[in-house]
Amino acid sequence: MLSQTTVGATPDHKCSVPEEWYQENVTIGECSVQMKNGTEEPCSEWIYDTTYYGNTIVTDWSLVCGQRWMRALSQSILMFGVLCGAMILGPLADKYGRLKILYFSCVMQAIFGVLAAFCHHYIPFFIIKWVLGVFGGAGAYMTGFVLTMEMVGRKHRTAMGFGFQALFAFGAVAVAIWGYFIRNWKTLQLVYGLHSIILLGHWWLVDESVGWLYSQGRKDEAKAILEKSLKVNKMEAEVKEGEMETLFTAPKETQSYGLLDLLKTPRMRLRTINMCFNWFSNSLVYYGLLLNTDTLLSGNPYLMLALVASADLPSYIFSPYLVDRFGRRSITSIFMLIGGGACIMAAFTPKGMFSEDLLNDHLRFDECFYLNYYVQVYAFSRYVIVTSNY
Repeated sequence: MLSQTTVGATPDHKCSVPEEWYQENVTIGECSVQMKNGTEEPCSEWIYDTTYYGNTIVTDWSLVCGQRWMRALSQSILMFGVLCGAMILGPLADKYGRLKILYFSCVMQAIFGVLAAFCHHYIPFFIIKWVLGVFGGAGAYMTGFVLTMEMVGRKHRTAMGFGFQALFAFGAVAVAIWGYFIRNWKTLQLVYGLHSIILLGHWWLVDESVGWLYSQGRKDEAKAILEKSLKVNKMEAEVKEGEMETLFTAPKETQSYGLLDLLKTPRMRLRTINMCFNWFSNSLVYYGLLLNTDTLLSGNPYLMLALVASADLPSYIFSPYLVDRFGRRSITSIFMLIGGGACIMAAFTPKGMFSEDLLNDHLRFDECFYLNYYVQVYAFSRYVIVTSNY
């Protein structure tokens, strides 16, 4: 999700011109050269600042000036893949199980994450970005979150949800650290892709969702997993007759539901539209800030990315308590209002009014609240839109 900040970074650049042009008093810009007679000549080649970046997809494929929209398109294609993955793999996880979809997505993420490093043209690279959006952003991450929440009892789900999302922050810091040490985008992308190999052990280390198994009538398998968890936690390793019925409500019907069911009743329609707007607005700000730390914040771009990504870590400590104490709706609303207000203040702050360090702190403060809210909206969606009997 965030490799664009390093693999697709845009260094400072200017037009590359013949040596004799420097003696003719021409003005060299980023995209054109102004000749001494007043005419402008567009650039065909560029010189890139290598202070922070070596070579990236931008420098290799000249995605600057008239082609800079292609860099943005790369990230948009990945996000479109997330959209497609959520619509396709979500229902498949309900039908075939969370673990199967999670593991298949992890395998695909590993394969295509590595293949992206061997692209010599932007078209296959963009195709792979879409596939990574489908299986990485949606298939592995979202399915993993659902499986995590269904692994524990209701009273532990708040802490588990925050713990799951906290690892996203560590992953974002890892993006910055690897980017700092590896300045060749192909090697860097290869390293990013190889991280997914860690996920391949999930098939043997992770159990299927007990609630999903129970809802499918596979009670013996669900019972076996529950007894395994009791044994691991050094408790009485036997689920007695009737105890499972106290944990799960037996399905009353076998009818399946689809996306259109979210719009059938007025109350469900309002909830769905509300949550869709929450996801849209939060993702816009969240990724808008994280993916543009190099332009929004001054200083070393790797350090800025690491600081912004880790800005929310303290909130993972106190937020579970706040949510349990005051409820999800109030905390979610307050955090969103504070984060949005901070964004508006930053947008209308005159340039030079404050020091760059103070503005950097302001944006990190804003990111902290929006990152925290991003955690909230995952769990909030699950409780506002009830999709199962567990």
